[in-house]
Amino acid sequence: MRLLNVDTYTFEKFFYADPPPYAILSHTWGVDSEEVSYRDVLDGRLNSVTTRPPKVTGCCLIAKKDGYQYVWIDTCCIDKTNSVELQEAINSVFRWYRDAAICYAYLSDVPTGSRAPRFETQDSMSAFSPGQLHHASVAQRMSWDAHRVTKRQEDIAYCLLRIFGIAMPMIYGEGDKAFRRPQEQIIEDFGDGSILAWNLDLNESLGDRTQVTFGTALAPAPSHFANSRRVVNLGPF
Repeated sequence: MRLLNVDTYTFEKFFYADPPPYAILSHTWGVDSEEVSYRDVLDGRLNSVTTRPPKVTGCCLIAKKDGYQYVWIDTCCIDKTNSVELQEAINSVFRWYRDAAICYAYLSDVPTGSRAPRFETQDSMSAFSPGQLHHASVAQRMSWDAHRVTKRQEDIAYCLLRIFGIAMPMIYGEGDKAFRRPQEQIIEDFGDGSILAWNLDLNESLGDRTQVTFGTALAPAPSHFANSRRVVNLGPF
């Protein structure tokens, strides 16, 4: 595991099983100039206060104030040019967030002290008990990703990997096909027919339907599960 030292702004590597206490940053990605890559750190971009993005500086300062020597930030602590490392990181990131001593959330589009609609939506989506998470149907879990916005199109689909506990290769550049592969894996692993409950109209009953629309059985994107939050497990196919 690669961590950023809050004093030296350099990387240090640790074995997964025994990392020191660290803070982790949850954030929305901004424009490229506001983010720091793995290569940027190696090239010394963080060596000067004038070239450090405020988000990274703020995270390190708060972590240091809270007594933590290290932080983990996905934009720079993963070498995304290394496909093997990227794949391993995607499969490990849930554990890294779970094992962090503290998690800081940075909402770039929300003014300090406000409760903007985006924050309120995230808050309502996160109000689940452990029991609900464990017993949630596939359709319900899909609905948690329905309003997510990512910088890269494929990441919307790859967000599902940790929600469902599945692993698969990341293929950037495949576009809409990225969402089909997780669904196929979910069908194989879960056998939950609720994965077909997408594009629901909450104002329509089955008796009101006057026509049937034929098409693909799998949803084109998580957004099609926006109205599936109350769908229960329909049992195996």
